[in-house]
Amino acid sequence: IELGEIEAVIASAPGVREVVVTVVDAPSGSQNLVAYVTGDDSVSEAVLREHAAGRLLPFMRPSVWVVLDDMPVNAAGKVDRDRLPAPVLVVAEYVAPETENERVIADVYAEVLGLDKVSVTESFFDLGGNSLSATQVVSRLRR
Repeated sequence: IELGEIEAVIASAPGVREVVVTVVDAPSGSQNLVAYVTGDDSVSEAVLREHAAGRLLPFMRPSVWVVLDDMPVNAAGKVDRDRLPAPVLVVAEYVAPETENERVIADVYAEVLGLDKVSVTESFFDLGGNSLSATQVVSRLRR
């Protein structure tokens, strides 16, 4: 994944001034795309998610959005990535599998993503899945 491509798409959203996309490791070991965005008052997580959904493949969409008043900058005037606030990785309410198929799929997702359990309502990509792990899921489900 080219983070610059994702940043360019998000930057094209109305009202956006600056964008930084980074990868953050979750406590579970999975990785999450996090977008830090500054802009005018029209910029919100909902607007950004909708904009990204229409222009980025699911595995390229940030799972965490942080809207900032200003980007932290270093002495050279460049974005200081070390000073970006730690994202809040939200864990959705767990919904247990009800059928055997749901259980098998949830178990494979959990195994591939290194999670204890996966809710049947969670998005694979929001949990940290990417194209490589999706290939692993497909392979294991076929078995």
